[in-house]
Amino acid sequence: EGSRAVIFAASASKQGGTAKAVDNEGLVNVAKACIAANVPSLVIVSSGAVTKPDSPVYKFLNLFGKIMEEKIKGEDTVRALYSSSSTN
Repeated sequence: EGSRAVIFAASASKQGGTAKAVDNEGLVNVAKACIAANVPSLVIVSSGAVTKPDSPVYKFLNLFGKIMEEKIKGEDTVRALYSSSSTN
């Protein structure tokens, strides 16, 4: 509480955390915590291809645990959470 922003720069890796657990659910949990603490800005370090499912980069990265699909699901949920909150 009292922060003006949070930066989310986590992602799934071999060392731990699936794409669903980190890039989707983890991001959504961070967003919910930010909203609950009245943090107005959540900066998400993502992938340039996340909104381009037909791109070669998206297709390649998505081979690794469907990471791109989980990223966009999480990011879409965060946009919906922030648009329906009074935090912004």
